[in-house]
Amino acid sequence: AKKLDDTTVQGLDVKDPDTAMRRFKETGQIVSREFAGFTIIDKLGQGGTAVVYRAMEPMFNKPIALKVISPFAAVKEGFLKRLQRSNEISVKLIHRHIVRTYLMGEYQGVHFMMQELVEGAPLDRYFEEDHALMTEADGRKYLHQVGEALAYLEERKLIHRDIKPGNIYVSKEGVAKLGDFGLSRLADDAAQTAEGYLLGTPHYISPEQANGSKDLDIRSDLYSLGATFFHLLGGSPVFPGDNLQSVVLMHLTKPAPKLKATAPKVSEPLAAIIDKLLESDRTKRFQHASDLLAALDALPSL
Repeated sequence: AKKLDDTTVQGLDVKDPDTAMRRFKETGQIVSREFAGFTIIDKLGQGGTAVVYRAMEPMFNKPIALKVISPFAAVKEGFLKRLQRSNEISVKLIHRHIVRTYLMGEYQGVHFMMQELVEGAPLDRYFEEDHALMTEADGRKYLHQVGEALAYLEERKLIHRDIKPGNIYVSKEGVAKLGDFGLSRLADDAAQTAEGYLLGTPHYISPEQANGSKDLDIRSDLYSLGATFFHLLGGSPVFPGDNLQSVVLMHLTKPAPKLKATAPKVSEPLAAIIDKLLESDRTKRFQHASDLLAALDALPSL
C-alpha cells in the first residue's frame, strides 16, 4: 500500500450514518467503519478522482479493495458517464494479470467499485528514495506479464490509455497485474473525451495520444509500456522534467533516447526491445502485443 501523509488520514470513528455521509460529501473521506454494507479496515491510497480502502465485503466476508469516487470528481461534467463506460469494460475483464473489478454500485449518491485486493505494491515504489533499480530478471518477468494483459485487451479490441508504473501492481507472490482502467475504451470508439481525460500520464504518453489522435490502438499502450520499463530499468523517465506540457511536447517531437545510454547494465537484447517499443513512428514498433511476447520469449537466458 502507498504511504499516506498525516493530512490524508482520518479516523473511522463516526457512528451516525447521516453524519458520516455528510462528512464524506464535505471532505471526500470515509469517516465510519461501515459504508454500503462494507466494513472499512483502512485506507490504501488516494488519487485525484477516488480513494481506495481495504474493506471486508459482506457476502463472503473476504477482504477487497473498495474504490470510492470523490464527490468533487463526480460533479465534473461528463465524469460519471465516462466512469460508467470504463466500468462496463472493466467488470468483463477476467485475466491473471489484470486487477478484477467485481461490481460497481451507488450508495446514497456516492459511486463505488468493488475490486480485487492485490496484497503487494505498485511498481512506482521503485521510485521511492533509497529503493534499488529494478533488476533485469524482474523487468523481463513483469514486462511479459503486463504484455500478456495487453494481448488479452487487444483480442477484445480494447486499449488502456494510461499504462504507467503506478497502475501496475505486484502481489507478494510476484505476479504483476494491470489496474486502473479509468481511461480505457474500445479501440474503434473514436468519441472525443474532455480535456484532461484524453491524455493519460505525461511521462508515459505515446506521441499519437499526446497529439490528441482519435485513431489509437494497442501500439499506443505498447509505447507507454516501453516508457514505463525504461523508467523502471534506467531510473529516470524517457524525458525527465516537471513541466508536464514540455514533457508531452518532447514525446510528440523528439525520438526517445536509447535505454543503454541510461542503463548500461541492461543486456543489449532487452534494451533493443525497450527501444523498439519507444519508436516515435508506431509502424516501427511491435505491431501487436503478441509480437512483444514473442521477442521476450526469444531472449537469451541471463
